[in-house]
Amino acid sequence: MKAQITVDSCTEKFKTRATNTLGGKVEKEISPFIPSSKYHMQVQGILGKADVGIGAVSLKTYFLLSTAYNRKVDNIVDLLTKGRFTEAKTVLDTLVINNPFGGITSLANTNFDKILDLESKYD
Repeated sequence: MKAQITVDSCTEKFKTRATNTLGGKVEKEISPFIPSSKYHMQVQGILGKADVGIGAVSLKTYFLLSTAYNRKVDNIVDLLTKGRFTEAKTVLDTLVINNPFGGITSLANTNFDKILDLESKYD
């Protein structure tokens, strides 16, 4: 149902609030005929590029970690199938964090199913 709501109806209260800020008032005054507008637009462009760069680097880092974690899972599966349980546990310990709120935590989308699928092979 929400997919059929227009963007304007969702963002109207934010637009109203933004127009009352100093930045919102400056935006209304940007014009190619006002010399300071060029400076404001350059600052916006620089800040936008920095934000995009930060996002790109964080995604690259996540995908690098995700690949490394899934390779460790493959290593654990290999060790378990060879009966090297102590080594498998040591590698597994590098993938999980003890969560202070209970349970364990790991990187999202780590394919632990490969380890869990081993159980069905040995039943």
